[in-house]
Amino acid sequence: MSGHDILDRRVFPPGEIIFKEGETGRRCAYLVESGKVEITKSVPGGGEPQVLGHISAGGIFGEMALVDNKPRMAQAKTVALATAVALLAEVDDPVAAHARGEGGGIAAGVRSRRRRAARAGARCCEGAADRSARGQRQSDLGQ
Repeated sequence: MSGHDILDRRVFPPGEIIFKEGETGRRCAYLVESGKVEITKSVPGGGEPQVLGHISAGGIFGEMALVDNKPRMAQAKTVALATAVALLAEVDDPVAAHARGEGGGIAAGVRSRRRRAARAGARCCEGAADRSARGQRQSDLGQ
């Protein structure tokens, strides 16, 4: 892969950990083309990790890595053979820089709200934050 590529297609066998909670390093999100990926978060005091959701074809996970450079908030592991496209953050593009928060404003607000929701146990990977935002906009409009 050249330094200018922003897409990286990979096939993951069943049971493969794509990334671990707390992991740092590769700044990318994943778009699932086929298969199924389980997103889990560890619980205080050990025990079985909490399943936050399952991502199947057409779903995206790990997107916070494109917005900030903080450790992963959850683990992603394949449930079945999965093909996913890694969307890499290493791109010299002002729009991507703004989305990563280097421009502040909206991106900074999104980062803050999504991290708070994740800490509260929200199911961000299934779009709960997006549904909440839509509901708030409707509420603001008196609908």
